[in-house]
Amino acid sequence: MQQEATTLDRTKQPTVYKLKIGCVAAVTVLLLLMLEPAAVLSSMQRSLQLCAGTVIPSLFPFLVASELLVSSGAGERLASKLSAPICAVFGVSRCGAVAYVMGLLCGFPIGARTAASYAKRGKISRDELEQLLCFCNVPSAAFVINAVGMSLYGDIAFGRFLWGISLLAAALVGVGYRFLYRKSAKREQAPQELDANDGAGGTLGSALVNAAGGMLSVVATVLFFGAVLGALNAVLLQLWRMTSISIDARVTTLISGLLSCFFELTGGVAAAASLLQAEDVLLRALSPLICAAAVGWGGLSVHYQLFSACDGYFPRLRMGRFFMARLMQALLCVVGVMLYVVLRSK
Repeated sequence: MQQEATTLDRTKQPTVYKLKIGCVAAVTVLLLLMLEPAAVLSSMQRSLQLCAGTVIPSLFPFLVASELLVSSGAGERLASKLSAPICAVFGVSRCGAVAYVMGLLCGFPIGARTAASYAKRGKISRDELEQLLCFCNVPSAAFVINAVGMSLYGDIAFGRFLWGISLLAAALVGVGYRFLYRKSAKREQAPQELDANDGAGGTLGSALVNAAGGMLSVVATVLFFGAVLGALNAVLLQLWRMTSISIDARVTTLISGLLSCFFELTGGVAAAASLLQAEDVLLRALSPLICAAAVGWGGLSVHYQLFSACDGYFPRLRMGRFFMARLMQALLCVVGVMLYVVLRSK
């Protein structure tokens, strides 16, 4: 028994390799922030405007609604008719089906928060939480259709297609990961069946408190990655100016846009849309493809919003599988938009 406890404690401890990576990342970020304080300040101001004008108004009501659905048990009952096909396709429990539906309806990071809430209540296992994280989180329809399609590209049809292809990409990854997790080791606890009386004590007050905590985590993540991205862009510009190589402004714009897509979704799609104004035909053609990649990938800012929702489980989750799932979704979105552009041009 003592040997088993010791083994379990060791599995919870971070490996030396992970500690080294964390130390290098922390030092690198600290140096970036110290080298370009003006860029950090400017980027933080833009991120605050983004949070106040877009992130909080579009996300907080859905956070409260999802907390109410989970804590009151209404989510399970509402999903009772939808759960059978979802469970059959993705190989998840009925609670997992609720998390999937909430992720599709409400966007980032509602699916992850719903799944984490069920995991903390013992309704799903750690392995199922890890599986759900890989495919139950997509951008909201309002963001992709209105903000990206209508506002940035002036084409609501493109926004609708982009949202649809992001749903399809997530579903395809979910089907593929079903077989991956079927072959994995036995789950450490069996998902419990739904109880009609479970969570009957959920109140609006507790939902507001939990949603406020989740909203604070989202805002903090957006601000942090906005600061890092601003400092990184400024440092790269300084390095380019120090070299004797002449770099076209369009190339720097493209690299800056790709970095934005890697770190932060909203800034990434805005940078991709800005390529439509480029004189170079190739850059204009790449614009919707880069935008599709950003929507499929989600950005590190969104990823860590999902991880923060899984607070107690994060150190033990296999992040390699998660990042591979996001890369596959990005690739599928790019292929789908490429076909869309080709067919529409004919």
